Amino acid sequence: MFKPSRAPEVSWPTWLCAAAPSFFLLTLWTAVLHVRLALGHWPKFGEEIPGPWWPLHQFVLIWMGVTAAFVALPLALVLALFPALRGDWRYHLRQLGVFVLSGVVAVIWFRQDPWRWLNWFFD
Repeated sequence: MFKPSRAPEVSWPTWLCAAAPSFFLLTLWTAVLHVRLALGHWPKFGEEIPGPWWPLHQFVLIWMGVTAAFVALPLALVLALFPALRGDWRYHLRQLGVFVLSGVVAVIWFRQDPWRWLNWFFD
């Protein structure tokens, strides 16, 4: 008989870690939309991005990227040490699946870069 997985008492901190690559992609796509709306056209290489909010958006984007790449997984492992944040293995397997799937989507998108957004972003 199938038993449902035991969820931890507090689940949001570990889900934030699991969804970090998804949050990074969402922030990246909103940055692309921000630039497109601010300029009125797709930017060219070396073109300055106008607007007072762009430095903040760029900071959040870089912060989310570093968090997704280097902080989220080690932090999730540390959080799993606390009994109130620890579920059973099936619960954390779902979180790992979300993390890996969104990370794979990010890596594939970066390697393909179909619209050359990264070219002007890293300019």
